[in-house]
Amino acid sequence: MEVLRWALVGLGIIFAVWYFGGGQGRSSSFSGPFLNPPAPISTGDAYGPSGSDFFYSGNTNTGNTGSQTQEKPPYIQEVIKILREKGETEETINGATKTSIFGDRVSFENAYNTRETDPQKEYILIRASYQNAEPIIITGWQIKSLLTGNSVVIGSGTYLPDQYTITTAQAIALSPGGAAALVTGRSPLGASFRSNICTGYYEYLQDFVPPLPIECPLPEDDFQYAGTTSDGQCLDYLESLNQCQPHLQAIPLSLTNNARCQEFISQYVNYSGCVSLHKNEPGFYKNGWRIYFSRGQELWRDKREVLVLYDREGRIVDSITP
Repeated sequence: MEVLRWALVGLGIIFAVWYFGGGQGRSSSFSGPFLNPPAPISTGDAYGPSGSDFFYSGNTNTGNTGSQTQEKPPYIQEVIKILREKGETEETINGATKTSIFGDRVSFENAYNTRETDPQKEYILIRASYQNAEPIIITGWQIKSLLTGNSVVIGSGTYLPDQYTITTAQAIALSPGGAAALVTGRSPLGASFRSNICTGYYEYLQDFVPPLPIECPLPEDDFQYAGTTSDGQCLDYLESLNQCQPHLQAIPLSLTNNARCQEFISQYVNYSGCVSLHKNEPGFYKNGWRIYFSRGQELWRDKREVLVLYDREGRIVDSITP
């Protein structure tokens, strides 16, 4: 009985300390799942994670609202500025300036020849970040002028262009670090295409803007790779040819009796022959696209232009003021 009496006295003291310290009305009663022992042993305050980490409260605000709204990136702030100058309502502006998930993964690099009246020379360059972990499909994305309303949609393209064959069009994907030249005019090859180590042959035959890189495999290297290393006469002639120059002229008289050399030149010193030799090699495809909108006149203003790149969901990826 004596032990029980002292136990009841101890509980009474603890209750008194808790009650006169604020009891249930103390904010710490709701601030966390754990309480320190009351004074004088400890402070009696709550410790551990706050209650909002574990329990739902009806008035908990989990987003930024009003003055707490997160500041939008500069490329979207520019769009907002233009839309306000045009007199758009804030509701319209908020709906038209949503940020794309690709906002830090694809961007405008520059707009070129906007003062040109020739649509074949007017183009925009976009680039995928080198930090991207995977290719990004841009087919279905849109570019729009905020000032004129002119717009174009990025279509599909071919991964292996052939001027004389109809090829299957596929969705265009930019690999990490990859670039795309978006040309207002028509494609000299009849389609948008990805460049490769052989497309430089086309640059000798047609006018591309921007120019296709002249980086084709050397014919003399291909000839030796085929196993013919002792035909010095043919090698000398192949070395005299310009890189990526398709052989269209007559074969020299000195080679008229060299059937093997003639066959190699006619079959492989051109785009199709280059592709047949190298298309299955690593590194055959280059990290760039030529995308054409097939317009007969220029799209973008000569100056004071604002272009916006939208993803398939209509969200802003980037903007530029060329």
